[in-house]
Amino acid sequence: MHIVYVCDEFPPAPHGGIGIFVARMAEYLSMDGNKITIIGAYNREYCWESSRFKVVCVKPQLDANEHLLLRFFFRFDYRKRKIEYWREKIVRRKIWSKLKQIHKSTPIDIIEYPSYAGPFYQTIKHTTSVIRLHGAEAFLNHKAIEDRNHYAIAEAESLHGVKNWIGPTQWAISEFEKTFGVKAERSEVIPNPVDCELFYPAAEEKKEMSVLFLGTMIEHKGDIKLAKAANYFLRKFSSVSLRYVGRHTPDRIRQVYEVLDNIFHDRVSIDSPRPASEIAELMRNCSILAVPSRGETFGNVYAEAMASGIPVVGGNNTGVREVVSNGVAGFLVDQESVNEIADAICKLLGDKDLRYRMGIQGRRIAEREYSLNAVAEKTLKFYRDCMSG
Repeated sequence: MHIVYVCDEFPPAPHGGIGIFVARMAEYLSMDGNKITIIGAYNREYCWESSRFKVVCVKPQLDANEHLLLRFFFRFDYRKRKIEYWREKIVRRKIWSKLKQIHKSTPIDIIEYPSYAGPFYQTIKHTTSVIRLHGAEAFLNHKAIEDRNHYAIAEAESLHGVKNWIGPTQWAISEFEKTFGVKAERSEVIPNPVDCELFYPAAEEKKEMSVLFLGTMIEHKGDIKLAKAANYFLRKFSSVSLRYVGRHTPDRIRQVYEVLDNIFHDRVSIDSPRPASEIAELMRNCSILAVPSRGETFGNVYAEAMASGIPVVGGNNTGVREVVSNGVAGFLVDQESVNEIADAICKLLGDKDLRYRMGIQGRRIAEREYSLNAVAEKTLKFYRDCMSG
């Protein structure tokens, strides 16, 4: 099967979760005998050296004719946000043209698009298009839909144009349908994959107890609520520490320390993002992952913690409910309640056997549901179902 992933952030180019996902799937599916091509808009070539799949780079810079086309659109739509939309649309058309060339020389079976930024342009004959719902800015921010910013417009067009959807949770599929006013003709819940060989439980018992927050430090993720809860669990457990790892600003650091009692400042650390290998090591060395987020389409960090044999404390909402079984692999709490967050963490810190049982159960779930093998097999089956009509 010839599978093409449209991806503008394929490592080692600057990347986020979508780029990591595509890299994992490309590597695994190519080893399984499938031909994999990645295509995207990149300012320059990166060191894409894999011999198993090809990366096609489309330059996002517009040439003279494309600038004339942009000016033509400008005459009919002078608002800046729409000009950005048309600029992106021209780039997407360049990718579409390159896809047609690839298909002519090496027939494509599946083209998979991410939901983010609306990369779909037009259907290519004798190919099957699939969208995987990764969680778009416009989806998480309903105001973007109301304002009709260029991301929201492009995403809506992609979701209307491609009717085969993969969602990491049923909640995500339903929410996309409701938000964008379109229903998928064929959809399937397939979780995001976790590298269970990279994320695995610690071989030895931990000497020190710690709570780990992993993710961007913003209100949506519950970083401040966790800091407030820390005033309770750090007081109750004198040897426990709290560590934040993720993108942050100086102002956010200040806000975290402002809500912490002064006596706990030396037991709370804040670090910048780390590569996956270091994140896996951090998971193995911590006692609990606590990210009381207001909402996630899936929540990769929860699945990674489960694969690492670490119990989870997360928000009792959105797609997280389908990832973390409450009371099985961790606790789901009211993300607005500092008391609930603190109580769940204290319960886990105070019961070594409970942490162990939840860690074992989480690992089993991760291996069964979220491993690369499980996700790839479900994905290939969905591809075949879409191709067969």
